[in-house]
Parts: sequence; C-alpha cells; structure tokens
Amino acid sequence: MIYFQIEDNKGKVLAGNLHEYPGSIEFEIGKILAQRKGSKGIKGICDTSGDTKVTFLVKDEADLLKSSKLFKKTFQIYKNVANDVYRYYKKEIDGYAHILSTIQGQIRQKIDDFADSSEFHGESFAESVAKINNIINVDTRTAAQLICYVHKRMADMRAHLLGAEIIHSKGRYEVNLSRVSLKRAILNQCTPFLEEFDKNSVTVRFYFDDSQEIETDKNLFSLIMYNFFSNAVKYTKPASDIRMHYLDDQSCLDISMISLKMEKGEISDLFNEGIRGKYAKNIPGKGIGLFVIKRALEVLNKNRMYIDPDYQKDYQEDGLIYIENHFKFWF
Repeated sequence: MIYFQIEDNKGKVLAGNLHEYPGSIEFEIGKILAQRKGSKGIKGICDTSGDTKVTFLVKDEADLLKSSKLFKKTFQIYKNVANDVYRYYKKEIDGYAHILSTIQGQIRQKIDDFADSSEFHGESFAESVAKINNIINVDTRTAAQLICYVHKRMADMRAHLLGAEIIHSKGRYEVNLSRVSLKRAILNQCTPFLEEFDKNSVTVRFYFDDSQEIETDKNLFSLIMYNFFSNAVKYTKPASDIRMHYLDDQSCLDISMISLKMEKGEISDLFNEGIRGKYAKNIPGKGIGLFVIKRALEVLNKNRMYIDPDYQKDYQEDGLIYIENHFKFWF
C-alpha cells in the first residue's frame, strides 16, 4: 500500500491518503525511514518541493522496499505532482479571493452611492445611528433596496466559500442533519434572487403545505438551492412560473419550469465541472452550478438531481429554445 500527503508551506493538507495509515510515524526532512523484514515492512520519506512538503510512505510493497533506486524514482514522481497540485490550489484560491474582493468592493460602492460614509460619522455610536436613521428616512425605498442588495451579495459570498469547501473537502465536511421547514429553507435562498426574477416577470409558486419538513444539512441544502436559483435566473423563460411541488410519498422535491432546452445526450455531462449546454453558449456562466449541486448531494449521500425534460412542450423566444423541465431532488 502506498500512502502520501501533500501540504502547502503553512501545513495545510492539499491532497493525500496518509491519514488512512494505521499508525503514527515521525519523519526527519530528507531522511529515509525504513523498517523491513523480507518483503514486509514500511519505508518512507518526507521532503520539501518548491512551496510544498511531500510525505511518501509504502507498506508491504516488496519492490519499493527492496530497491532504493525504484523507491527514490517513485518518490520523485510524487514530488513533481505535488508542485502541480500546489499550483492548481493556488490558482483556485486566488480565484475565490478575487471573487470575494470584487463582491466586497461592489457592496462598498453600493453603500457609497446611497450616502457618503462621512455622513454616518458621529462622536458616539448613538449619534452615528441617529444620522443613519435620518438618511434612511429621507429615502426608505432606496434603503430597503440597499438592504436587499447586501443580503444578495452576502448570499453570494457564503455560497462561494461553502462551494469551495464542498468541492475540495475530500470527504472531510461534517454533515449536521436537522429537521427544517422546506418552504422557509427554499425561500432563504430564493429571496436574494427575487429582484432578478421580477425583472424577467418570473414567479416562484409553492404547491405544498407550509408545515412540510425535511431532514437535511441546512448549509448544504442552502448551497444546493442557491446554485439552483442562480441557474434559474439565467435560464428560465421570461414571463413564466417556477413551480415547487413536494411528493411526500417519495420524499421528492419536484421543481418544474419552462427553461432552456437541454439535449438528452448532454444532461449527464452537464454535472461535470466547467461543462455548459449546447443552447447556453451565449449566456454568461462558468458551468459550475450543477457540479456544486452534484457534489453537495454526494456529501449528503443523496441521489443526483434528476432532470426530466418534456420535449413535447417547447417555446422559442429571442432566438432561444425553451422546454418544460422537471428537476427532482430526493431528500
């Protein structure tokens, strides 16, 4: 058995299965540790490679235990891979940092557009609150819109952070199940998108009782719904409804809508990272939403979201082809 671990220069584990080794071993950087009897035993080494630290351990692998040359060559391969892994994660982290920084800047700009921050200044907290209250009373509608905007951007940030954790957690996310109100849990993620739905005359309708509950992880359910509505905003036909049904006997949430056509042969691939549909090429997007939904459902140990298109009901508008699609979740 081969065990390895790749860490960054801060000790964060980036990849590996060393945690599965049934024991504890201390290594000295650059020194081979060996305990062998015939073809049985262990042999390992820990060394740095660029901005990473690589730990490599073999157990009961006769060829690697006997041949130092083969052991060193194999370890060198892992060290080379470590640098690629580090560059990949650094690129991912830099990407998320850029997204969060952009969102933060957009929130700040929106607040500055509402009122110059110097207008909030006071010699005490109470004075500052009073000034903000006066500013809000002058234009309550714009203030309410600002709160909605900040709420939406906070939802964006939470989804990006949790999405990154789910994609890269390698099974380390701890699921915390509890009973939740299905409608409230959906509205929690739907509400930040309502302004965009309103602009397109899209209405979200519920066809199950307010008291309906499911057992789920609140954070993962929120992540699933966030990514679902993020896609729905882009791909739902204007002037149409998004219909929420819950089939109690099947524990199935069935969401139906008239949305962008997906070919039957491409649906499975759309759950892979970076893959976009044939009819979505001219609509901005990165092909990440369904991938995150798939990963979150895997962490919950649930079936993949099932997409059931009705090709008999198709519509065309502004050069786009829409059909009635059903999206089914089993919770």
